[in-house]
Amino acid sequence: MAISVWGVFSHGLSFAETAPIPVDTEWPSYNHRLNGVRYSDLAQINADNASQLEEVCRIELAAMGSLSAGPILVDGLLYVTTDDTTVAINAQDCSLIWRVQYVAEQAEILPNNRGVAYWAGRLYRGTGDGRLVSYDARTGQEAWRKKIGDPLIGEFASAAPVAWNGMVFMGISGGELGVRGRMMAFDAASGRKLWTFDLIPGPGQPGAVTWAGDSWKHGGGATWSSYSIDEKAGELFVSVDNPAPAFYGKSRAGDNLFTDSVVVLDAKSGRLLWHVQLLKHDRRDYGASAPAVLMSVAGRSLIAQGSKDGHLYIVDRRTHRVVSRTAVTTVSDGDASPTTRGTVVCPGISGGFLYNSPSFDPRTEALISGTVDWCSTLYLDPTPPQYAPRQEFAGGRQEHVGTGSGWVTSISAATGKVLWKFQTAAPVFAAVTTTAGGVTFTGDHDGRLYGFRSADGALLWEHQTAGSIAGGVITYQIGSRQYLAVTSGKGALSAPAAAGPPTIIIFGLDHGVGNTSP
Repeated sequence: MAISVWGVFSHGLSFAETAPIPVDTEWPSYNHRLNGVRYSDLAQINADNASQLEEVCRIELAAMGSLSAGPILVDGLLYVTTDDTTVAINAQDCSLIWRVQYVAEQAEILPNNRGVAYWAGRLYRGTGDGRLVSYDARTGQEAWRKKIGDPLIGEFASAAPVAWNGMVFMGISGGELGVRGRMMAFDAASGRKLWTFDLIPGPGQPGAVTWAGDSWKHGGGATWSSYSIDEKAGELFVSVDNPAPAFYGKSRAGDNLFTDSVVVLDAKSGRLLWHVQLLKHDRRDYGASAPAVLMSVAGRSLIAQGSKDGHLYIVDRRTHRVVSRTAVTTVSDGDASPTTRGTVVCPGISGGFLYNSPSFDPRTEALISGTVDWCSTLYLDPTPPQYAPRQEFAGGRQEHVGTGSGWVTSISAATGKVLWKFQTAAPVFAAVTTTAGGVTFTGDHDGRLYGFRSADGALLWEHQTAGSIAGGVITYQIGSRQYLAVTSGKGALSAPAAAGPPTIIIFGLDHGVGNTSP
C-alpha cells in the first residue's frame, strides 16, 4: 500500500485547532443522514441567487478510473473514493490532505466504489477484491482490513458502508456473477464480524420455499449502493437487488425472496424484522438498488424506495404495505419477459433508479428523484445457463436502445402524485439534494450540473463540468460560506458519456453574494 500524506497542518486544518462545525452543516454519511434523507437545512444558496454560483476550486482524485461515489464531509474535510483510491480534501480550497492507493491482494472483480462511512475518527470502505478497510481519518493510515467476500467466486464490496453505534454495516456485491447476497455487521474498532444475514435464504431459513431446488445457491440478491438506519428504533434497512440468473427465470421458479425487496433487520443482532418485496420473480434485471428513505408524512412513518423498474414506491412502516407506486421514467409492459428473438423493455437494465435515492424535502413533503430513461432489448438464451465462478450468470443478454435520457421528478410523498418533472438530455445517475433555500441540485451523465427551484422545477442554473456526474452532489457550510461539491469524471461503467479524470469540483457564491465575511 502506497500512502501519500501531507498538508494536514499546512492548510490551516489542524484537527486539534479547527473550531467544531455544527452537525447540520456537515455531510457525515452517504445520504447525509442515516435515515437516507438527502436534505440540507442550509439556505444561503437559494432560489434567488443560485444562478450566481461559480466554481471555487477543483482537484483530480486519480489519473483514471470511474467515479460514482458519494463524498462525505466531516470536520472540514471532504472524503471521497474512486475505484481503489481514498482521498481527503480541504473542503474550502480543494487542497490535498492525504491520498491512499489500495493495492488489491487478489484479482479484483469490478473496480467500482460508492464511498466511505465515518465513525469516531475512522473511515471504512469496500474494495474490488472483497475487503473492508479502515483508515485513520486524520492521516490516511490503514487501521485494519478484513476479507469479507471471496473474489474467486465473484464476490466484491462496492457499496458505501454505513456506521452507527460502534458498528459498520456492509453487504456483498456480485449478483450478476451468481453470488449469494448477504448483509454483515462489523465491530468498528477491530473489524470483528458481529453477524451475517443471508439475503438469499437457504434450506430452513425464512423464504427458502420461494426458490426452486438449489437455485438459491447462486441466487444473486446483492447490494451495491448503501443502506439506511432508524437510529431510534435500531433498525437497518437493506435494499436488495435482482435475482440470478437475471433473465432465465425458469431455472429459479418462485417469488425469489429477498430479491427486489426492502429487508429490515435488527441492527444489533441481524435478526429479520420484516420485509416487503416490490417485484416478485424478476426476469428483467431490475432490483431495489438505491437506499431506502425513512420519513414521517402527516403522522405516518413511511419508506420511499426507488427501483430499477422505473417506479418510486411508498411503503407504510406499520402495515408493511405499498401505499403508492409512481412511474418516474418511461415504463412499458411490466410483464414483458426476455425472448430468444429479443424483447424491448422500458426501463432497461440501467433503470429507472440506479444507485442513488430520491431526496425528501420535509418542508413540502415532496420527494425529488433523478432517474434513467433508457430502454433495452433483452435476449433469452435458448438453454439454461450453467454457473461458473467469476462468469456472468444471466441466461441472456441485453442491448441498449438508443442513447438514453433522464428525468428529474417531484412527487408528493403523501399521495404519490407527480408535482413536476424535467427531462434531461442524458441519464441521471447522480444523487439529488434538496435544501432549505428552495433549490434542488443534481447532474446528468453528460456532465451538466443543474439547480432547480424545488417548488415548481424551474431551471435556475446549469453548469457544464466536462465530466460525467454519476456520484454524490452535497452541500455544506464552513464559517459563513455555503458550498456545493460535486463529483465529475468517468461515470457508470456501462454508459458512454462525457469522461475525464475523477475530479471533485466545489462551487460557492461570490463573496458578497449571501456571504457575511470576505
